[in-house]
Amino acid sequence: MIVDFYSKSNNVGLTTNWYYFMINLRLILLVCCFFAAIPNFLAALRDLETENTV
Repeated sequence: MIVDFYSKSNNVGLTTNWYYFMINLRLILLVCCFFAAIPNFLAALRDLETENTV
């Protein structure tokens, strides 16, 4: 990504790279939130299962 950023010295290349960087940043944040929510989701499922069995 950094190599690409410096290889395109024109403004169009810089703006498109910045645009893609922001999109990638959003995707990374979404993935992090998704993985952070997995344990809570599993715990909720486990609670539902225990409620159903008892």
